[in-house]
Amino acid sequence: MVLGLASQRPAVTSIDLSKGLELAGTGQDPPDTTGLRVSVDQVAPLAGNYYSDELDMPVTLLARSGVLVVQRPRASDLRFVPFATDLFTNSDKMLLRIVRGPGGTVKGFTLTLNRVRDLEFVRN
Repeated sequence: MVLGLASQRPAVTSIDLSKGLELAGTGQDPPDTTGLRVSVDQVAPLAGNYYSDELDMPVTLLARSGVLVVQRPRASDLRFVPFATDLFTNSDKMLLRIVRGPGGTVKGFTLTLNRVRDLEFVRN
């Protein structure tokens, strides 16, 4: 106000992104905001056994009703719902990205969470 800037402040627009996110990690379909629908047939080829050299840990990726489930040894399952083509997310704000090779074959996936970026898992 002293500098006369208070009256020149631009209007702020807010967007509520919280709707639908509470269901993201539960395996239920979130509201379709992108127009993308993933069928069971599209998710089923992603299922299989994968391994991370960085973690020295095997994981199993399962397809259940269009939802990807990551099973880890001695830990709870992680459920991911479709976000975009070959991208999945969950309620913990993790991002799972499918890595494809020539011809579209699934080579593995990467997992991004918090400060960890592109943690690689290779298909066995």
